[in-house]
Amino acid sequence: MLAEIPEVTMAFHGRAGAAFGLLFGIAGLARAGDPAVVTSYDLPFSNAGGVELRLDVAQPTMGRAPYPAVVVFHAGAWKEGSKEENRRLLFDLARHGYVGVSPDYRLCPQSVFPAQIDDAKSAVRFLRANAASLKVDPNRIGAMGFSAGGYLALMLGLTGANDGFVLGQLQGPLGRPAKIVLKEKGANVAPPAPMLSRRASRPSRP
Repeated sequence: MLAEIPEVTMAFHGRAGAAFGLLFGIAGLARAGDPAVVTSYDLPFSNAGGVELRLDVAQPTMGRAPYPAVVVFHAGAWKEGSKEENRRLLFDLARHGYVGVSPDYRLCPQSVFPAQIDDAKSAVRFLRANAASLKVDPNRIGAMGFSAGGYLALMLGLTGANDGFVLGQLQGPLGRPAKIVLKEKGANVAPPAPMLSRRASRPSRP
């Protein structure tokens, strides 16, 4: 089932009503040294709660910039996991014309909810603030995640300024992702899909 909300398109399917599925085409294995991809790892984007957070970026070298971006949040029940788990996926996204981004977020029990959502929003702000240098189209930023990371992708699309969440240290426009995707580990991937829904050309400011 596809459910559309302002600024966001979500794909829902799977058991018990869980929302899983991948709207971005991922094919083949990442190949180190591929001239079609440039990677930048461990870029600092936030120091929320005294915890330095970093993100990994994989950029296409082919085609015309700016490129649409996909922010990928790792799994781990908010207790474990790391952005490094997504590096092969970022590489594959870049080979298909997207800027792939995988950010850290604070983990429990040291950092409690909603710190994780705050960090996800800060990562999007960082992309928008540095869109030119990262070759990102600020109006075409999507989000996806695995398990607990899928929840963060969902909350990026559904929460706004009036929902009681801290909105990150980095000030500036956040907007909502053009698409959000939740995926369970082991789930099959789907064919490529356009980054933008028809409403996503004018991002909101949660």
